[in-house]
Amino acid sequence: MRYLFALLFLAVLAYGALPYITLYRLDRALLENDQSTLSTLVDLEALRENRAQAMERQVARTVGDQRSGFPAMMRDSARWLGSAAAEVIDLDWVREKLRWRQPTPRDAYPSLVSDMTHAFFESPTRFLIRVGDLGENPIHVRMSLEDWNWRLTGIYEC
Repeated sequence: MRYLFALLFLAVLAYGALPYITLYRLDRALLENDQSTLSTLVDLEALRENRAQAMERQVARTVGDQRSGFPAMMRDSARWLGSAAAEVIDLDWVREKLRWRQPTPRDAYPSLVSDMTHAFFESPTRFLIRVGDLGENPIHVRMSLEDWNWRLTGIYEC
């Protein structure tokens, strides 16, 4: 029975460590501009979808719930603009968005891990990372568990 609990404890420990390992791999890929590793760690389709939905939500909040007239036209335009804006999301865009501060002469790209102020589970399949302090317009990065691999699925600027 003791071995079963020890095995269960090791499994939970490994599961809890996996997103931190993925975060370290993402940081190394950003620092070294390793496009192949970035492509495996970043879900571009999810990023595009999140960006388009965020733009639609912003317009809906601004315009209101009217179903006809100018607000409906604005909502349709936002939907089209959101899908068009989402097309520019690629690995270079991800790299630029995760650059929270300007690099110093010492390093070409600032480390994501050194600027991270919070990283923990949001749910069993979601992991949230905050880069920067709360009062300084931080970036929130969301990783999701997909097919037993943690991948970056959202970048939110505050």
